[in-house]
Order: sequence, then C-alpha cells, then structure tokens
Amino acid sequence: MISAPFWIVDVFADRPFGGNPLCVVAPKEPLSPEMMQAIACEMGMSETVFIHDGIPAESEYSARIFTPTQELAFAGHPSLGAAIVYDLTSARSSKSIERHYIQHTSAKSVKMTVTDNSDVVHVHMEQGLAEFGPTLTLGEAKRVFGGVGEAAAKYAVANGARVVSMGLPTVIYPVVDTASLGALDPKMVSVESLAGLG
Repeated sequence: MISAPFWIVDVFADRPFGGNPLCVVAPKEPLSPEMMQAIACEMGMSETVFIHDGIPAESEYSARIFTPTQELAFAGHPSLGAAIVYDLTSARSSKSIERHYIQHTSAKSVKMTVTDNSDVVHVHMEQGLAEFGPTLTLGEAKRVFGGVGEAAAKYAVANGARVVSMGLPTVIYPVVDTASLGALDPKMVSVESLAGLG
C-alpha cells in the first residue's frame, strides 16, 4: 500500500473553492510514472502534481504534472500550486517574507517566488520567453479547426496561426470576426503532429 500526503490547492483564487483547483502530492519516496498516472486518474482533477525534494541543491525541487490521461511537460497553474505546497512543507523553506525556489519539470526549470501578505500567499513564476513555431500550413489549419471554411483558414494562416509554447505547446489561431469564432470546431489533433515545436 502507498501512503502519500496530498493537498487540494485553489490557484488564481481569493477564497476557498474558487479559482483553478488541482491536487498536489508529496510522496516520501519516488513513484513510478504508472502509479502517478493512476493516482491522477483517481483524483479526477484537471491536473495532479507530484513534487519531490530529492535535488541536492538548496531550494530546488522537481514537479511532474499529470492529467487523468497523460503527463504534461509543463503547465502554469499546476506549477504555481506546487510551489505553494513545497513552500508549506519543505524543511528548506525559510521564514522570510519572500522565498525563492527553482522548480524543475521535464520541459524547463522555472524560478518561483512565494510571498506572504497577511492571509494571502502570492506566487510569481518566471517562465522565460515563448517559443514560436512556424506558421501553420493551410492543411494544418483546416485539420485543427474544421468547419471554418477555406477563407477563414486562409485568414488564420495569413495572420500567423502557429504553435506557441511556454513549455506546453498550444495553437494560436486568429479569426476575422465573431462569426468565424462561432464556426470553429476544434479537433483534438496532437500538437506534436503540427509544424514547429511539437
């Protein structure tokens, strides 16, 4: 049997049960990827983060982020929630008002700053610069957003539809008007299959 403490954290919230919730697990021993995936599936939240303090450098820790179906190389709000739990639980945490950490994910290492302000905890994350892939081809644009029609797909390509990543690749797809936006029928194609950063 596995025993590991976990926290439900509300990120981007000014009150309990608000914002974006996630689960943060702090196992004493490393877990297999299969076990982490099974726990994330059982939790059923949009993301479950596993933090490990096994890095020799002071004020550094690793974080692995899972949805109920897959591991993510990086994601923003889970990283913020992980920093809060690490700050609360780590023996390395200082009692100063502002504390600095390095969080390592499979995509990147990110500087985290945790600041106490009375009853509120703020976390600032330095993600670095975005990576921009090449503009999508017309065929890729149509494959990602079916139903937009030839003219709307051409507009998107002409105006820079592309894969952009801050650690988690996503597609940026310009539209000409609200009617075009309403016509979008996103297809969950793998971003990895598109040109650029995948």
